[in-house]
Amino acid sequence: MTAITTPQMLAASKAGLSAKQSDLPVFLCFIFASVFSVVLLMFAGWQYYLIFRGQTQFEFYDDMHKRRIARRTGQTYVGNEFDLGWRQNFNEFFGVTGYWWTFVLPTFVPPSLQEHRETTYTV
Repeated sequence: MTAITTPQMLAASKAGLSAKQSDLPVFLCFIFASVFSVVLLMFAGWQYYLIFRGQTQFEFYDDMHKRRIARRTGQTYVGNEFDLGWRQNFNEFFGVTGYWWTFVLPTFVPPSLQEHRETTYTV
């Protein structure tokens, strides 16, 4: 009966390591990649939350501060005036004009349309 060996197992046996010891770097890389993936998913989720709300991170914290002050004084805080609803915010951010999945395609926004978008909001 012959044993099937891989190049990694041969290298580990030559170095005097057991198979379990040679798997330690692979296991550590798996743990590192898993943690990194979870952190990136949380970051992406936060960014999509802000896109759906039509805010930047600075505006989010500014609104949170204003809401806290309004609650203390007994007033009602209206919120983000640039929030167009989650679907329209998504379309505005990614420049989607047709189907929702077209946000992954490269698009060109003419300068005249860009200027029009900037001047449509009144404060």
